[in-house]
Amino acid sequence: LLKTMEAVVSVGLQQLDAPAAARFEARFSSKKPGGALLLGVKQTVVVCHGNSDAETIENAISFAWNVTTRNK
Repeated sequence: LLKTMEAVVSVGLQQLDAPAAARFEARFSSKKPGGALLLGVKQTVVVCHGNSDAETIENAISFAWNVTTRNK
């Protein structure tokens, strides 16, 4: 279901004009947080998309660092 929704959004973004697509992508981009916490494990685990670039990985590492240092 997730991959289907990603494909639908990708096609939908192609139909929007450039300013609207840029606003949508800025608001919902996965680059900003970099990843998401994986629940149900004993340690902090952040998962990212397989196609993440260097900026996204950097944001995910920063996110993981912030999560682990705030909980101490």
